[in-house]
Amino acid sequence: MKKVLFFPLIAMLLIGCSVDNEELDFEPQQILEKNAVFEVEGCETQSLDFNDSGEIYITNDDTNLYITISAQPGNSLSKARLQLGNTLQDFPLVGQGNLPPGQMEHQEDFSPGVDSHTFIFPLSSYEECFYIAANAIFSNGTNSSSLWAGDLQGPKGNWSYFEYCVQSCDPACEGVSAGSNNSTTITESQAAAIPSWDEVRKMYVSLLDPGVPTNGTFDPSIWNMIYDWQERRTGEFTLKYTITVGDCTDSVFLTVNVVPDPE
Repeated sequence: MKKVLFFPLIAMLLIGCSVDNEELDFEPQQILEKNAVFEVEGCETQSLDFNDSGEIYITNDDTNLYITISAQPGNSLSKARLQLGNTLQDFPLVGQGNLPPGQMEHQEDFSPGVDSHTFIFPLSSYEECFYIAANAIFSNGTNSSSLWAGDLQGPKGNWSYFEYCVQSCDPACEGVSAGSNNSTTITESQAAAIPSWDEVRKMYVSLLDPGVPTNGTFDPSIWNMIYDWQERRTGEFTLKYTITVGDCTDSVFLTVNVVPDPE
């Protein structure tokens, strides 16, 4: 005679208890935060200076390019201009290669007291390496200066530019892994013989790859998997197992396939 202990017994125990660019939602010239340099965890930030008046910081994530122009203490940012292109032929050059600041594609004016501004651009618009020209007007309250940042001299005139190559950033959550999706198959009578909620939990945990932490969360819960078995008796019973380390998470799908007993 079979011992029917699995889900019916567990159910009785329970009863007895009481997340202007059409690809983005923002304009490329969006201010992220005053007095801040945009940083991407896992990626380095490249910087150049506007003489002694300010700096430009450039970084990227997997999707976007972030360019921050920031004034040095004692200065404020009056105007920021940027031109980006895969080649210099993409720049609005005039004559023999001069770049008039007024013809640069991306421009922002600022009220007195603003000292930092971040531009955002989709990486999909550019090749792996491309050129950036940056011009900014800084004010110290008495005088204003129009300055360029860059280590490459323009073909004509006194403007400069620099090259930026997209980084493949080190994942901030590298090493946080729940392993691979796994499954096992048992018969209906084997399922019925599992004596407790904790033994059901252990069965799912046994499907984890070696070394994966066993203190994660189950979705649906183990109790919900038990109720589901009581209704269906056979079939695939899949849950998502998630581990969390700090701000990092990773998940896998674990499946117990219950098949009818052989006749």
